[in-house]
Amino acid sequence: MDFSFLNPLFLLGLSALALPFIVHFISKKRGVRKSFSAVRFILASEADIARRSKIKDLTLLFLRLSVIAALVIVFSKPALLSVSPLEIKEDESAAIVVDNSFSMGYGDNFKKAKTEAEKIIGLLGDGSFGAVFPLISYTKDAGVGLTQDKKKLLKDLDNLKLSYSFTDNTARLEEVFSLLRGSPLERKRVVFITDLQKNGWDREEFEREWFYLVDVGREKEPSNLAIESVDFKEEPEEIKLSLRVSNYSKTSVDKLLCTLTLEGEELRGFLEIDPFGKKVKEFIFPKEKTSIEALAGKAGISHDGLN
Repeated sequence: MDFSFLNPLFLLGLSALALPFIVHFISKKRGVRKSFSAVRFILASEADIARRSKIKDLTLLFLRLSVIAALVIVFSKPALLSVSPLEIKEDESAAIVVDNSFSMGYGDNFKKAKTEAEKIIGLLGDGSFGAVFPLISYTKDAGVGLTQDKKKLLKDLDNLKLSYSFTDNTARLEEVFSLLRGSPLERKRVVFITDLQKNGWDREEFEREWFYLVDVGREKEPSNLAIESVDFKEEPEEIKLSLRVSNYSKTSVDKLLCTLTLEGEELRGFLEIDPFGKKVKEFIFPKEKTSIEALAGKAGISHDGLN
């Protein structure tokens, strides 16, 4: 089990624990000195009173701290999260669908998805059946079938590759579940491992009794930069190339490296783009180095986790 907070920002409220300490020291009573000829009994009496008062003050301070800490923890919503997406208690037929859409190439999301799939395969009982499916398939699931051979499942998982497209997720998951209907086991489920990006969904929620979701997209709003287009204009002595870049993130981007490679020569430049902004970086390429009919090359940008 993994302990976590659903609203961790409320933990900043623990700084309010300093308030009872401040109140305690401000309201601390100061003794008044008086001169008497015989003070032995008075001093003994005052020491006893001071001791009882100190215990009372410390108890009150502890109660104040406990109330504030309890309120902060309640609003932070502590929760125990299961490390494994599944708790397999009986034999079943499980279809593991790994999201291989292009967005899964962001960072190491696709690697995380395969790691989660390996865990699920390892949890399957000896009497269970399993199958590994890509979310986007170009082969109409040829050769994919339920099996009890975990080595085959791991091999099918290893063979999964990223796609450059997306699909109707709802229809695909329903299609995969229909392939489980021929299983001899009563318990059937489809486990979908994804980064929860919106492409491919026709609505916000997809709920079925046989459907289980595993989210590997740790960043809910990852940085999203994109080259929109590369345009060129022919001049008498040169070729002007314009690289149009968009920032789909909520944060600005500084010193974004833009590269344009033509005929083996790399041109470089930097852009600063505001949130949800667009910028154009222009490059000049001498016309004498190439023919406009044979112009070929590639463009790229830095600061993006999706290559």
